[in-house]
Amino acid sequence: MKGRPIRITARHKKTLLHVLGVVVLLSLPFIPFFQGKSPSPFHPLAIAELISYSLLLLIFYLNYYILVPKIFFRKRYLLYALTVAALYVTFRYARSQVFNTSVFDQKPYVEQPQAGKELQPGPPEEHLPPNGRPNRAEAGDRSSESQYPGRQPPARRSPGRRSPEEHGPDRGETGHYPPNENRQHEYDLFMEVDKHIFPFLVMIAFSFVLSLSGRWQETEAARARAELAYLKAQINPHFLFNTLNSIYSLAITQHEKTPDAVVKLSNMMRYILNESETESTALEKEISYITNYIDLQKMRFGDAFKLTYETLGEFSGKKIEPLILISFIENAFKYGINAEEESDIRIRIAMDAPRLHLHVYNRKVKINDLPENAGGVGLKNTRERLAILYPDAHRLSIQDEPGYYEVNLTITL
Repeated sequence: MKGRPIRITARHKKTLLHVLGVVVLLSLPFIPFFQGKSPSPFHPLAIAELISYSLLLLIFYLNYYILVPKIFFRKRYLLYALTVAALYVTFRYARSQVFNTSVFDQKPYVEQPQAGKELQPGPPEEHLPPNGRPNRAEAGDRSSESQYPGRQPPARRSPGRRSPEEHGPDRGETGHYPPNENRQHEYDLFMEVDKHIFPFLVMIAFSFVLSLSGRWQETEAARARAELAYLKAQINPHFLFNTLNSIYSLAITQHEKTPDAVVKLSNMMRYILNESETESTALEKEISYITNYIDLQKMRFGDAFKLTYETLGEFSGKKIEPLILISFIENAFKYGINAEEESDIRIRIAMDAPRLHLHVYNRKVKINDLPENAGGVGLKNTRERLAILYPDAHRLSIQDEPGYYEVNLTITL
C-alpha cells in the first residue's frame, strides 16, 4: 500500500524554526571548547553562559506568548512597559548571581603569570616562621641591605600597596581587587550594555516583532475566511437558481425524466448543504456533483446541442475545495446553447497526480432572453476563491474569443 505523502504546513515550519533557534542559541557557550580555547565543555564559565542564554529564552517566550498577546494587544501599554522593566531587573539580578558578582561590580580579575617570566624562588624552609609564611619586614630588610650596601634604602611601602604609575591599581595578596569603598561603587556602562541591556532588548524586540507578525497573519486569515464565506453565500443561491430553471423547463414540457431531474437536484442540494461549508471535500463528490449537473442539462436540452464530457484518472483519495469547478461548466451551458444554432460544448476533467486539469470549451451562440445584468457572478467569485485558496497552486487561462470561449485550469492538490 502506497503511503500518503507528508504535508508540511506553515505550523510545522514555524515549530522547526523555533527548535533550530533554541539549539543554535544554547550552543553558543560551547564554541570556545570546539575552538580549543577551553579545556572542557563543562567549564564553569560555559555553564554560566548556558544559564544566561536559558534566561534569555525564557524572556523571549514569556514576551511572545504572554506579555504581547495578553497585555500589549489589549492596549495596556503602561502595564506592558512596567512589566518589561521589572523583567529586565530580574534578569539583571539573576545573571549577576549566576556569575557570582554583585549588582555593581565587574567580575574579579585574577592576576595570571605573564609568559616568559619565571617566578622568583622563595626563602629556604629553615628561614620560614612557624606559620609557614616569610616575614615581610625581615625579608625586606635583608633585600635592602643586599641591594643598597652602605646606602640608606628607599622608603618601604605597606605590603600590597603599589603606585598606579608602576604596577597599576592596588591588589591584595591573592591578586584580587580589594573590597574598598571606591571599588564597590564602580560601574562600567559599556559592560552593562554589552552583557545585559543589548541581549535583553534583542530578545524583547525579536519576540515582539514575531508576535506582531503572527497577529497580522491571523487577522489576514480571518479576513480571507470571512470573504470566502461571503463568496460561498453568493454562489450557492446562484447555482440553485440556474438548476431550478433547468427543472422548470422540464416540468412545463411534462418531460418524462422530470422525476429523475428532481432526484438529481436533491442530490446536488444535499452536496451543497453538507459539503460547501467545509474547507475541503472529496474530489469524487465534486465530480459526482458536476456529473449530476451535466445530466440535468442533457435532460433539459436533449439533442439540441453537441456535448463531449469525459473524466480521466484516479480521483479517489484527493481533496478539493467544494464548488470550485462548477462555475466554468455552468458558464459553458449558459452561453453555449441555442436551439437555432449549432452548439458545441467540450468538458474534460483529468487527474494527473498531484495536478487536476479542467478544460472547458464552448462555441459562442446568440442568447436572446438573457437579462442585461445576468452572468459574471459565478466566474468572478470562483476567480477570487482560487486566489485565496490556491494562491501559488493554480494556473488559470481563459481565452475569450469572438467565436468561442475556452478555459484551462490546473490545480495542484
